[in-house]
Amino acid sequence: MTASADDYLWFIEEYPLGLNFCATLVRPFTPDEVITALGGAEAVDITGADRLDGAAEQVGYPDPIGESGVFDADLDTGLDFIAAAGLGGWTLIVEPNGFRCSTEESAALLSANGELVSFYFNENTAPVLRWARDGVTLVSFDPSGGAGRREGSEPDRLVPALKSLGFDLSTEEIDPDDPRWQYDEKWQARTLALMEHLTGIPITSDFLENARFRCAAVPDEHSLSWMRANPGRIGSLPVEELAVRARSRLTAYAADPDRDEDDVSAQDQDLAATSWERPERTRLEEAMERANPLQEYDRKLPPALGDADTVTLRAVIAWAAERAVAVAGLGVMPWASEALEALRAQRPLPPPFDPESEYQAEIWELLDQAPVTWTTVRLPGDPLVEISQQHVALPALIDAGDPDPLVAALNVIFASVGAHGKPAYHAFLAELWKQFPQLKR
Repeated sequence: MTASADDYLWFIEEYPLGLNFCATLVRPFTPDEVITALGGAEAVDITGADRLDGAAEQVGYPDPIGESGVFDADLDTGLDFIAAAGLGGWTLIVEPNGFRCSTEESAALLSANGELVSFYFNENTAPVLRWARDGVTLVSFDPSGGAGRREGSEPDRLVPALKSLGFDLSTEEIDPDDPRWQYDEKWQARTLALMEHLTGIPITSDFLENARFRCAAVPDEHSLSWMRANPGRIGSLPVEELAVRARSRLTAYAADPDRDEDDVSAQDQDLAATSWERPERTRLEEAMERANPLQEYDRKLPPALGDADTVTLRAVIAWAAERAVAVAGLGVMPWASEALEALRAQRPLPPPFDPESEYQAEIWELLDQAPVTWTTVRLPGDPLVEISQQHVALPALIDAGDPDPLVAALNVIFASVGAHGKPAYHAFLAELWKQFPQLKR
């Protein structure tokens, strides 16, 4: 072992890649070959990792058209930002606030004839360390506290290295209120040291400051699927035109990263002056405005639910609500059993879960009367947040009564995800896809 967590303490103090990032090392792909493999073209050179976050904004929001015919930076584009630089026979790929290269699909592609080591972190989702070779993920795990629960074709292959670097390999879920529980403040540094162990390549502050990155917009099929389901989110521009706009903005940013973002190029002004007819809002788009952000946990699920018929949605609602009640131990309560029975039979929910019930304000008092052992779960978005499992589960029954079955399905699944907590919610979502094959990914 040539590296230790202490060698990367600068990383967790300086945030050289921003707060949320994905850093990936691949070989034998060159930077341009990485971009081509991911579907990008015409890369733009940008020097220094500190400029990549601003560059990514040029790709994520290259002037989509808003309802008034002017640009709206809050709309989706269907494009990902990729920055790649050569490093000692490997290529370092940086994605500020992105995760494209951390997925199993990308790992299979980029390691097909070589190797990949990827580290993804976002404060709202579970971190991932993935090691793949010849198109196969050998080991993957959550390095922030899940090193004892590994997946892949050879999950135990890194055990000696993990022990040497100080990762906790325990599989026990310890409650944060337990005196034995400790948060590992160096877990990100340990993960970077593990990457160096696997590749032999150190990632240094000097390299990140001076490296020449090849930067490009690459199409994201998941976002494009979302756009096709929500045409009102993007206006009339095809993805090809969006890519052209993104490269134009990247080029301008590379030449002058400190330019006034309020200044719009003449080309953009011409485009903004054009009258655009906003497509009619879709059913899913309207439902998402009233629903919790389920896409944070599974980006494919909302579009799949949006395409589902009412019969399927009702079945999903009943199934997900039942799972939430069961995992929280609320099934022993008569009011929970009666509500689930009504959902399975597709009957109106009994009071107080009937949306028209005058007793709705008393719903939360039901938990005070429940003779169950209170338990807590870690919310998927933050490993440090503990919350009552019973209070997270109850909205699965409350939201099931929404008159719009799509809104109800989105919210009931969201509640059940929270009730299962981290990391069990992954298995819950996988089971949902298996249970309802009619949902098209």
